[in-house]
Amino acid sequence: MGVAQKHLSFEHEKFNIEKEFISTKDGLSCKDVYCVVQDQLGFIWFGTKMGLNRYDGKNFKVFTTQDGLASNIVANIFVDEGNHLIIQYGQQWSPHVNSGHTDVLDVITFDVRPLGDYQEPIRFSSENQWMTDFLETEVLYQIKKLFHDDWKGKDVHFSKTARYYYLPHQKDTLVYSDNEGLFYKIENRVVQLLTQSDIFQGDKGRVSYFFRDRQDHVWICTPTGVYKISFKKNYFKTYFTNDQ
Repeated sequence: MGVAQKHLSFEHEKFNIEKEFISTKDGLSCKDVYCVVQDQLGFIWFGTKMGLNRYDGKNFKVFTTQDGLASNIVANIFVDEGNHLIIQYGQQWSPHVNSGHTDVLDVITFDVRPLGDYQEPIRFSSENQWMTDFLETEVLYQIKKLFHDDWKGKDVHFSKTARYYYLPHQKDTLVYSDNEGLFYKIENRVVQLLTQSDIFQGDKGRVSYFFRDRQDHVWICTPTGVYKISFKKNYFKTYFTNDQ
């Protein structure tokens, strides 16, 4: 059983949802994508187990150890106020364990240097100061997953088999509900992004990371590729709200 039907309310708002699936056939270096971020120039960067990928909306530019990276297992990426890309790596035997090495990439020159050798200061905005803690402790910033009984947001009425994905210090939440698909909790509304029939090419809702960019696109990283979900002004179907 998926979403409890009595909690659904179909009211049309001002957005329509469009989805695009991006995979290796589109130029992505690896289908298993661990993380995503947007730099200040608007480029989207993906971390995979086969290198760092820069995406301009059409084409990919791939960076590997041959371009100066310490490893091809790019487990996490931060962007600071100076538009430096701070790269954390995972271990060969587990991408979720920090390798202990952090690089900084200049998004203009593509120069790569170890964080400790980088001469320019790495600065984060006041709202992103928490990123410093992850760099100083060498702990990987990763998505968290909870099951229904452990989730505190009881305003979201999904089945007990639902999985809740969130990122520390972020407000948005993804929810995968069996037989229904993937939902996005944004502010006080929950909207369906993907149905069960098209979700993750049969990957059963596994999410590695998600990110909402400045254009309100939601990027969802999975072990089979990336979903780009676009919010277009038209109609926005709301399934239920916190008021119910």
